Amino acid sequence: MCMQTTRRKIHARLPGYVGDGDVIREELAFVDHKESYKVVMINERAVSNLQHNQLGGAISNGEFGTMLAHIFDPDTGATFGWDHWATLRGKRMYVFSFQVPKSAGYSMLYREGNREYTSAYQGLVYADHDSKTVMRIKMECVEIPKDYPIKAVGITLDYEPTKIGEQTYVLPFHFQLDSNDDKAIIQNEADYKLYRKFGAEATITFDTDPVSEDQLKEQPDQSPDKSKTQKKQ
Repeated sequence: MCMQTTRRKIHARLPGYVGDGDVIREELAFVDHKESYKVVMINERAVSNLQHNQLGGAISNGEFGTMLAHIFDPDTGATFGWDHWATLRGKRMYVFSFQVPKSAGYSMLYREGNREYTSAYQGLVYADHDSKTVMRIKMECVEIPKDYPIKAVGITLDYEPTKIGEQTYVLPFHFQLDSNDDKAIIQNEADYKLYRKFGAEATITFDTDPVSEDQLKEQPDQSPDKSKTQKKQ
């Protein structure tokens, strides 16, 4: 589990279309090879009962673990080839190209008109020369029909060694999604922090000290008059 913080920016392309942006904080759990998201804050304000797919605007999912597994799943039918050597964060990298066919491609949904399309995609995989561990994935959708509103989608996902308890794992720490449609240029940047791991080997320690009375006592409301300051969302 970790905290995913996504900063979304929208730059208008059409006259009269207003750009926007926000910051979304979500608790992300990766269980049984699948992501689940719980939205906890929007623009530093706590929210509840809001699902990831109800956020509106440009959203994505599956970057944490599903994308890597999908590319290397034999059933996907991806093809691979050598591309070049590179240095990434001071480490030497193998860089391989890959292509994923449309039959196992990247699904896109343009909400206006509820138009869906699955695109073939291609990209690069960066693997550490010494550990052979994947440290970056870059992908971009290809062969999108000209009449489809979404014109381009690209994702860069980076990994780094991350310590959880006494163990170190190579885990995602940042991704960037770039997308263009008929109205706007969209950029989502996300960071993964506050990692913790729950499993059979986890140890949970409970505080045995009693809770102080001050922590249980209700205090007068110190916030401004909510009837004057609350806005509809």
